[in-house]
Amino acid sequence: MPGMSKLDAVNVCLAAINEYRIGSLETGTTSIAAEAERYVDRSTAYFCSIGWPCNTQRARQYTPNAAQQINLTGTTVLKIKAAGPSQHRNLVIRSNMVYDADNGSFTLGTDPIFIDVSEQLDFDDLDPFLREQVSQHAAQMFARRQNGNQLSDQYLAQELGLTDQMQLRQTIWPTGPMAGSQGQQQQQGGG
Repeated sequence: MPGMSKLDAVNVCLAAINEYRIGSLETGTTSIAAEAERYVDRSTAYFCSIGWPCNTQRARQYTPNAAQQINLTGTTVLKIKAAGPSQHRNLVIRSNMVYDADNGSFTLGTDPIFIDVSEQLDFDDLDPFLREQVSQHAAQMFARRQNGNQLSDQYLAQELGLTDQMQLRQTIWPTGPMAGSQGQQQQQGGG
């Protein structure tokens, strides 16, 4: 698999506090390496909740149950946004259910609902460049909590900033009315 592994990301965190590299994950233990892995997991969840092409399904159709509700319990959904014919609705996740914030209700009606869904992925399932961002973010948070060195934190923030700039260059043009003509030309293969 291309790109860094979760073990590599944990070692990036350990290097940020001048700890030695490890040869295998120490998941579930009380070691400093296991703590670094928890930061990688937290950063992975954070970035997945933003929603990226690798973890977002666009306009997924859901049919409300008999109570006219959509229950997300047991799924890996972190964020939703109404899409397609449902895009006029302000839908959010609340108590693991789809909640209509405009109406203040879990009752959604009987018609199918279309939602862009961002799901939790494991670190190794992320886009290779997104793994770089997650590892840099995790390293900064981990080092900040472990040693509180302001100069080190500034260096790590610069590294994360450089990685973020590279990601912006990789971004696919947005779609829809906000994209403008340039974004739509890009999608259609134009200039």
